[in-house]
Amino acid sequence: MPRSPHDQAIVVRLLPQLTTWSVYRQRKHVTYNRQGRVSRLDLTGLGLIRLFPEIGQLSQLQELHLKYNQLTSLPGELGQLPQLQKLYLHVNQLTSVPGELGQLLQLRELHLYSNQLTSVPEELGQLSQLQVLDLSGNQLTSIPMELGWLTQLKSLDLINNPNLHYPPPNVINQGVEAVLTYLRSHQSGRTLAL
Repeated sequence: MPRSPHDQAIVVRLLPQLTTWSVYRQRKHVTYNRQGRVSRLDLTGLGLIRLFPEIGQLSQLQELHLKYNQLTSLPGELGQLPQLQKLYLHVNQLTSVPGELGQLLQLRELHLYSNQLTSVPEELGQLSQLQVLDLSGNQLTSIPMELGWLTQLKSLDLINNPNLHYPPPNVINQGVEAVLTYLRSHQSGRTLAL
C-alpha cells in the first residue's frame, strides 16, 4: 500500500532530517498502517523544543513517543488525534499540558513523569479509556477531582511530587482505587459532562 502523501508531508514538517535518514532508521521512527497512514510516530530523544500543530492532522495515529526531548509546551491540536491510544511525554520540560488532551477518548496510557508540571487539567477526567497515568516526578500540589471519573484506571503514579497535598499522602499510599474513591467523594455534587 502506498504511503499517504498527506501524512508523509506532516512527518517531514515535524522531523525535517527524516529525509536524510536510511530506510531502516525511518522505519524505526515512523510506522504506517495498511492504508498507508501514520499509526506510530517515535520522536524520542531528538532534542525537540517545539511540536508543530500539524501533528493533529495524523488522524490514524495510535502511538506517539515524544519522550526525552526539551518540550516546554504542547499544541492543543494533540487533542485532535481520535485514534491515539498511547502518549509518551516523559522527561521533557513541560510546565502544563493542554486541556484538549481530554478529547483523546481512545487514550489508554498517558506518561507525563519527570516534567515540571504544577497542575494537570480537569479535562483529563474525560479520558474514559485511560488505564495508565504517570504523573510522578513533577511539581504538582494537587490533582483535579475530575480524575475520579477515570473508571478504567489501573495505574496512577504520583510519587516524587514533593508539594503534593491533595489527595493526602496517606490516601496515595493506599493505591489507585483509594485515590479514585477519595476524589469522587470530594466532588461535592460537581459532575463532569461526559
